[in-house]
Amino acid sequence: MNFGNINVAKTERRSRYALSVAISVLLTAITSLGQSAFAEHLVKMDAGQAQASILTSWSQKGSKSTFTVRDGEDPREIVELINEEISGVKAKVRAGKIQIKGKPLSELLPLLAEINLEEEEDFGALASVSFDTDFDSGSSLRAKKVADVKKLLSDAKTVAIGKV
Repeated sequence: MNFGNINVAKTERRSRYALSVAISVLLTAITSLGQSAFAEHLVKMDAGQAQASILTSWSQKGSKSTFTVRDGEDPREIVELINEEISGVKAKVRAGKIQIKGKPLSELLPLLAEINLEEEEDFGALASVSFDTDFDSGSSLRAKKVADVKKLLSDAKTVAIGKV
């Protein structure tokens, strides 16, 4: 649609494209901050003393350490992280608790404090938002997948506010 020298449809497409780029940049920033903002340690260390976090309690019997996992967390995911991140240990889920063999509890707790369990909010996926429009900007930046933003943020504990 043309009104004088202004092509309204082209202007609208460019405005939507600018908005999608701004959202992408904002979400990239949130994602990079998310390494610390949306991640939580399995155990917290305070002045050399282990404090409960995702792992809420622990005990050691012989060569085996047993950990209770906070409600709502997936022990299988935590076991997978432990086995990937800590060499020389074998972790497994038994009766909803995590059992670890291979290191004494005194060595294990500081190592567990270095492991972050990232929250399920995937703000990086928001960068895939598309307006399903072909823009005439010549830029190589294109969203390839349409995402349902409302669904992605439905469980979010933290809301990011930005101005475009």
